[in-house]
Amino acid sequence: MVEHISIDRLVQRLGRSSRENERIIITNNDAPIAALVSLQDLEMLEALEDAADVSEAKEAIREAETEGGLMDFKVFLETLEQEGNKT
Repeated sequence: MVEHISIDRLVQRLGRSSRENERIIITNNDAPIAALVSLQDLEMLEALEDAADVSEAKEAIREAETEGGLMDFKVFLETLEQEGNKT
């Protein structure tokens, strides 16, 4: 089903999405392609992504510490430069 709505109606829906935390799915040929979410939902999603990134970084550091994979940054840059000169 294709629904044609005016800009005014879209603005109303966006307002309702914001006020009521309603999520609007945008489809193309009945396949979901995007979503409109409230700013509150977006901020929550971004905070969850940030927390996941921090968690992954901490895990990578723990793995590097236990496997001896930590390297001084200057040594790392020198190693990259040496490897680049080999080509």
